Amino acid sequence: LAPFCMQFLGACMSLVTNNLIQAISGNFGLAVAGSVFSVYFLLIMPLQGTSTGIQPIIGYNFGAGLHDRVRKTVNASLAFTFAICVAETALAYAFRHSLGGLFTSGDAGLASACARGLSLILLAFPVMCVQFVGSSYFLATGNARSALAVNLFRSLSVLAPLFLLSARFGMDGLFVAYPVTDFAVTILCVFLLVSGMRVKGKAKVAEAKVAEAETARA
Repeated sequence: LAPFCMQFLGACMSLVTNNLIQAISGNFGLAVAGSVFSVYFLLIMPLQGTSTGIQPIIGYNFGAGLHDRVRKTVNASLAFTFAICVAETALAYAFRHSLGGLFTSGDAGLASACARGLSLILLAFPVMCVQFVGSSYFLATGNARSALAVNLFRSLSVLAPLFLLSARFGMDGLFVAYPVTDFAVTILCVFLLVSGMRVKGKAKVAEAKVAEAETARA
């Protein structure tokens, strides 16, 4: 259900985004947004691949009661994806004019607008690693409510209202709505992730005490 909601809400947000951009900047704005979002989603692909890859590892160790391995997997994934995000952000900023020009057919004005859009939409890109790793952890440990809450919070509670409010500031406002949303969702993911792992850790300690008591009795 959580991945379905994420895909469905993403499609809905695409409809809203395209209509807002058409109303604000017409076809020029749609061309800029198409280029910016193409690069943006290409940069997200390594995060999606990593988050998908860690799900069976987390799920297996969680089911086996090996919570230390789950914690190590989460920490290693966060470090790995954060490094990817930082590297991609640095490269994107360094080559933003060239990246924007990939989809512009040599139009200098369009390439410049795409470069500015990339500069704005990637302001909070390094912290997105928490969202992907957190969502994978929630799904792998059977905590679908948290995964669903993150998706609903991102699309309905933060991004959609910000879009409507930022539309008055033109294309810049729409692009800035993404990093603001990323920061807000990251804070929620950190809270849910830390809370969930802390609860699992306490449960492990309790299970260990019970096992020791049973061993002593035997």
